Amino acid sequence: MPELSLAALNAIGVPYARMGVVDAPGSHWPEVVAAMAKDGAFGVILLQPTTPAKPRDHQRLAARLRESGTTLLTTTPWPGAALQLTTTDRTTEGLSDGWGQVTSRTVTAHCTGHGRAGTRTRTVRLLLPGPDGTAQPAPVAAERTTPPADATTA
Repeated sequence: MPELSLAALNAIGVPYARMGVVDAPGSHWPEVVAAMAKDGAFGVILLQPTTPAKPRDHQRLAARLRESGTTLLTTTPWPGAALQLTTTDRTTEGLSDGWGQVTSRTVTAHCTGHGRAGTRTRTVRLLLPGPDGTAQPAPVAAERTTPPADATTA
C-alpha cells in the first residue's frame, strides 16, 4: 500500500508496535489476517486484499477480530463492517503548473455505520493536514464575487 502513511496513523495515536500492514498477502490473506489478529497481537491491521474473500472467511475473520479487539482497515468494501469511510471531492493545495509541493489536501469524508455505530451517514469537509498537522474541518470557501463581464470600472 504505497499510498498509505504509517506516520499519519502514528500521529493520530496508533503506535508503530501495534500496526500490522498486509501489503501483498496473495490469495492466502484471510489466513494471514487471522494469524495477525490472534490474541490481539496487533491493535490495527491494514489490508489491501488481492482477491475476494469467501463469505465463510468473512464470518471467521469477523469473529476473530471481535474476540481479539483488533481493528481491520481495508482498501475495499468489507461486508458487515461497522463503519465505512469514503472520500470524494479531493483537491490539493501547493502545486502549480507541474512544480511545487503539496501543502494540504481537502476532501469530503463520508462515514456510514450500522449496528451500534448507527445508520446515519455523516459528511464533513476536511483539511488534511490542518495547520497543526492533524485533520481539521476545512474552512468554508468564500464565494467569489466577480463583476459582470460588461461592468466598467472608473
